[in-house]
Amino acid sequence: DKYKLEIPLSATLTGGKDLLVTLSVLKIQAPIDMTADDIIDDMMAENEKKGLQTEIISKQVSDDKKITTSEAKYTQTQNNVILKSKEKLLITPPEGQQRFGAFVSFTTLEQNWQEYEKVGDYLLNSIKLEGFTN
Repeated sequence: DKYKLEIPLSATLTGGKDLLVTLSVLKIQAPIDMTADDIIDDMMAENEKKGLQTEIISKQVSDDKKITTSEAKYTQTQNNVILKSKEKLLITPPEGQQRFGAFVSFTTLEQNWQEYEKVGDYLLNSIKLEGFTN
């Protein structure tokens, strides 16, 4: 309810029960007082409600606090599926009464992580904070 969310891109590659690779982009419009950490905390709380336990493996924040890059592990408790993800949250400085940004996530099954991790790195490292306004 705090955010206006749009999903301009979501792509999934599947192959039987052992292959799942997802790239998602979520456009975010947030209240002016929300920080990247607030947004990440809210996303983790929403995941918990859906039965996904989230463990942040690593997190880096740019000096200007506009870009947060993380690696996370998600465990779906109901059927014990474990996903790993590289994520980037890009957030603009306040604009009027709002902030704009994007959450980009590259996710795969944990057993496929080593094979696809470099693809995720390449995709996330190519993303720039340009044009993320209304």
